[in-house]
Amino acid sequence: MTHHFVTNFDNSKFLLRGLALYYSLNKHESDFCLWNLCMNDQSYDSLSKFALPNLRLVRLGELEDESILRVKKERSLREYCLTLKPYIILHMLNSRPEINSITFLDSDLYFFQSTDILYDELGNNSIGITRNNFPGKNANDMEKISGTFNAGFIIIKNDSRARVCMEWWKKKCLEFCSVEHGNGTYGEQLYMDTWPDKFEGVYIFKNIGANVAYWNIEGHQILTDANGGIKLRKKGVKISVPLVFYHFSGLTLYQVGKKVTYSYNRRYIPYFALQNIYQPYLMGLNWGYHLTEIHDEEKNARTGLKTEHMAEYYLKNIEKNALSFFHEYIDIPRLKMKIKKIVDLFSPHRRSYAINDLDLKLRPYLAGIRHGFFIEAGANDGISQSNTLYYEKNFGWYGMLIEAIPSIAKRCAENRPDNIIENVALVSSDYKKKILLMRYCNLMSTVKGGMKTWHEEDEHIEIGKKMKNINTYEIEVPVATLSSLLEKHAVKTIDFFSLDVEGYELEVLKGLNFHKYRPRYILVEARYKNEIDRFMESIGYNEIDKFSFHDYLYAPKS
Repeated sequence: MTHHFVTNFDNSKFLLRGLALYYSLNKHESDFCLWNLCMNDQSYDSLSKFALPNLRLVRLGELEDESILRVKKERSLREYCLTLKPYIILHMLNSRPEINSITFLDSDLYFFQSTDILYDELGNNSIGITRNNFPGKNANDMEKISGTFNAGFIIIKNDSRARVCMEWWKKKCLEFCSVEHGNGTYGEQLYMDTWPDKFEGVYIFKNIGANVAYWNIEGHQILTDANGGIKLRKKGVKISVPLVFYHFSGLTLYQVGKKVTYSYNRRYIPYFALQNIYQPYLMGLNWGYHLTEIHDEEKNARTGLKTEHMAEYYLKNIEKNALSFFHEYIDIPRLKMKIKKIVDLFSPHRRSYAINDLDLKLRPYLAGIRHGFFIEAGANDGISQSNTLYYEKNFGWYGMLIEAIPSIAKRCAENRPDNIIENVALVSSDYKKKILLMRYCNLMSTVKGGMKTWHEEDEHIEIGKKMKNINTYEIEVPVATLSSLLEKHAVKTIDFFSLDVEGYELEVLKGLNFHKYRPRYILVEARYKNEIDRFMESIGYNEIDKFSFHDYLYAPKS
């Protein structure tokens, strides 16, 4: 059976998102048709040239009537697009008798498997909707603002029960459709809260693999199966389910050279999600980008490919060429160092030992300090992902390397013999026990219970398993405060303190007497940024730079 979908993306802001959506459907649906409402003739003409199989275009004029044209001038483009949702749904049901059901999709969705699983769950019901699933204590407040249900994915059957609901929705959206909060409405979405009680045949999907997004991803444990598929599991639940689709709201897209990447300024996204959910989305975005770039008559002539075969060609070849389309995740840098950072590009000392080139990014701050003293907490073997080795080799630095796992600390001592090596777990000054229980797998370690949720710990250990197929284990390690180690070795001055202890950073910071020791710079991999910021503020430190989505540099307030 053909699955019919309808969406709305034009040839500007949402083009790449819409093409990525198409790419994911083409990958996972055996038989589908994606209908796209074009908001102007230019969009219609541009998309027509792609000649994408299974993409059908609908002109705006086909569904605009006198009633909706009256409100068109009063509403923003976004508000008008939201108003049109029930219009395009009803238009498709009325004008295409072959459509037994149609699914409305926001253009920023991306599918990881077929929707068959959701159609099966819908059964004999007429409309299927998904919850926003806001997590935590503020869930009720968020639902009051944005609604219980999400309008980005709705299955609508072509029957009388569904039509009654859609006609009512159409009437309400025509009356009022503002994106401003506080009016008891939010675009078209808050109207949906009444559907389960007001209309027959409305079904709320129970599958947690539907409508996963940045606002609820932290409530899931993310797993991979033997075939590389993504699965989700709720806390305390043993059964996992496949990820059906992800809602990539809140991204800002950028062109970087011949690739597309993004930044996001929303809440924390788990690393495992970035690797296994966000990175595949880049594949779809870059497929769309390269499709639009090459769809130029002059370029087509040079390649020898006919226009009508372009899309098919790229759909067939995207998998084997996927790696060429990836670009590292970026966050918008803070433009604070200006000329120093530009000058640094020409330095002869360019070899990085750190992940994400953190040691090179630190050069504007540290390169002017000769024979400085460092502390690296979470030192691993002293070489792998080291933030300090670069400064030891190039600028004569010396310091203290702290690693809790005994086998790794031994390798660290062998690799960095000119430094102080401490095989302990750092704790706060009020920690009363003499040992900590830690989990370990292939350079990936975490304090047992040190992260906010159990699935974050599991995700971290899973990364180690993926690097090398070895078993994880738990181990008891001795503890110390950082202040006690500094006193033990008579350290007086700290030029740089690197802290990467997988969620346990605040406890480590609480074990340093900041009245006595004032590190010139502190680099924190801040998994829980808000609480780190509050603590740093309390001890008189400011954030002065951001190097990645979780690496922040602090310095004393001037």
